[in-house]
Amino acid sequence: MNTQDFADARKKLETLIRAGAFKNKKIFFFGRTDDAAVSSAFLAQKGLPVFGILNNSKRLAGQTCGGLKVYKPEEIFAGGAKGCAAITVSRYHKAMLAQLEKLGFDKNCFFRLDKFYYFATAGGNDDSLWFFLKNCFHMLRAKLLVRWLTAKYGLGKEGKVYVCGYPGLGDVYLACAHLGRHAKSSGTEKYALVVPHEAGRDIALAFDIKNVAVLGKQARLYLVALARFLQEPGIETICLSYDYANNFAVGLGFKQLNMRDIYEQAIFTFPRRGPKAAFRPKSDPEYIERLMAERGVAKGKSAIFFPYAGSVDNIPHLFWLSLIACLKEKGYGLFSNTTNEEVALPGTKPLSFPVREAKAVVEYAGWAVMNRSGICDVLSQAKCRKTVFYMPQRWMDNRGHIFDAFSLRAMGMGEGAEEIVLDGQALRGDITAVRRQLGL
Repeated sequence: MNTQDFADARKKLETLIRAGAFKNKKIFFFGRTDDAAVSSAFLAQKGLPVFGILNNSKRLAGQTCGGLKVYKPEEIFAGGAKGCAAITVSRYHKAMLAQLEKLGFDKNCFFRLDKFYYFATAGGNDDSLWFFLKNCFHMLRAKLLVRWLTAKYGLGKEGKVYVCGYPGLGDVYLACAHLGRHAKSSGTEKYALVVPHEAGRDIALAFDIKNVAVLGKQARLYLVALARFLQEPGIETICLSYDYANNFAVGLGFKQLNMRDIYEQAIFTFPRRGPKAAFRPKSDPEYIERLMAERGVAKGKSAIFFPYAGSVDNIPHLFWLSLIACLKEKGYGLFSNTTNEEVALPGTKPLSFPVREAKAVVEYAGWAVMNRSGICDVLSQAKCRKTVFYMPQRWMDNRGHIFDAFSLRAMGMGEGAEEIVLDGQALRGDITAVRRQLGL
């Protein structure tokens, strides 16, 4: 779940909590395991522990993801579903509810958290006149928005508006890293970039992209629709989720590619890998010194954890707890990144900072300890110890492993990073296995 989706989901969860929707209920998440792990941490803060994850995958059944056990619905509700509540963020929510109702589930205890980026399911019945008219109106708004951006940044008739439709931090990073080369190769001298959040603005500015606009989810949704379905001149979508980008690449005849190659060869259609733009975040040294002093971060002797991810499974807490114990023995100061209101890992102190300061923060601390996520791309050039963990997780209908898709070294962005695919013993919190995998 990306940052903006989580913010929206959190608001919906807070509304449901106030309404007593989960009172005296055994709570389950139905669908993606990474979404469940992130949202369950928020619910735990509110004193509402999540019992487990519902998923129809035979491969995942019985596994533990993000500290939550995965169950098949037929298994967990064989004896009835009274007193249970289920939450999903899936666009297949209607099919999920139908499946649960057959098992005796109360439809009033089934909750969908968010709206999705898919234009075809943006609201209403797809074949209704109201749906058609409403989206005609939104397309008109999108065209006016393109005109406004063109005028605001003085792009003229030959200029172009690029849209990062997908808000993943790593996707925005890679889109920005190659946008200048793409614009130059297509003869576009003037352009503006639409990004999904302030972190995206920080990334774009660090790549020396001058004209950057931050727009909300709905505005981006219809700009993307305008570009993809109506092929409006002067606007182009450059940021896709990995699932769609990889399917696109396979459809063009490519074999399994890593994320950087997906962007360069499938999205930007470069003939081969080339240099990416220099990433120069504008950090404030005085801010860093003040923040480090306030939070008690010892220079060169601290480890900052980035445990959460949006596109891959989150690592079980048992592993993190064992790793924290190991590093505490070594005398490290321990901190968790809580910039997007994530929950700090037990035994660590919370630490928040803007994305533009992230590189300077970890260089001061000395060690960035990360689950593979978009922050790894942002910190790929940081001059400090960097350890990136990967779940032993298959990807894209078992066509590859997440390490094949996201390895920083394979993407030519490692810059000395340690990359570790965690084994089963380490994931279960075996402290000996944790020490062995990290060489502690």
